[in-house]
Amino acid sequence: MAKDQMEKTFKEMAKDPESVKLSNLETVYSDDSLCIIHVDFAAKNGLGNEIKDRCEYIFISSNGKNYESYQEIAKEEDGVFVSQDKYNKEKKGTIYETLDYEPGLRYLAAIYVNGNGREAGNSEGESFSIPVPTGTGSWEMKSYKDEFGEEGASKYLVLMGSGVFSNSATTNSKMTAVLFMEKTGDFSFKLIEYSSSVVKSDDSYDYRIKDSEGEVHEMTLYNGEESGQMSSWSSENKETMKKILNKGGVITVSVRERHAYSTPDTYLFKLDVTGYNKAASFL
Repeated sequence: MAKDQMEKTFKEMAKDPESVKLSNLETVYSDDSLCIIHVDFAAKNGLGNEIKDRCEYIFISSNGKNYESYQEIAKEEDGVFVSQDKYNKEKKGTIYETLDYEPGLRYLAAIYVNGNGREAGNSEGESFSIPVPTGTGSWEMKSYKDEFGEEGASKYLVLMGSGVFSNSATTNSKMTAVLFMEKTGDFSFKLIEYSSSVVKSDDSYDYRIKDSEGEVHEMTLYNGEESGQMSSWSSENKETMKKILNKGGVITVSVRERHAYSTPDTYLFKLDVTGYNKAASFL
């Protein structure tokens, strides 16, 4: 089932479905609820030129439904899949540290698909959240690197979601949103157009956030021209964000560029912040 659905999905996403070629396929992990496939993808783009990528395809079943996602990978362990040895080395200090290899791999797959995937074959599906055994929702915990480029003791939470963006050149194109939360309450967003181009500018952005209870909160965030991190120095905004996250559930975020030269860039996305309080306890 996973291989058949993978082929359908790649053809659906390609500009020229008939040109899609899949080769060098390897099922790197498979059990009753999770299948991870690495495959060489080739297809013609809109200009008729052939593009080639090594891809990782993830197919996961949960509560009677199937979900999927895929990503480009440079090396075999660049994606969700990792060997058991690498998993055991990297899980120390993470939210999933107590999980053995197989449930840990399902945790990593669920986190990725929650932020970047969809119900299998359903391009218009509603938002979803595949549950994870840690009770931390789709939150991930990562560490800042120290001066020697090594993982340090200072940690932060990361949450991914998806949505659409519009500007003078496009309407309702796909984008990815990333929320970063620190123990201090500092937070920032990073918006990624077409899943690859981080929004970087010297402009500020109006954020309207509807929490899971329907209450709307407004704030202005400032973009870092080099990093693309949209953040605020306001203690009031920090408290507002904590209030939003403490309610849990799905939040909807509407973003508008404030000082555009022509048509302002706009973004609309959802984030499932369920499990925030449990995830924050790991910081």
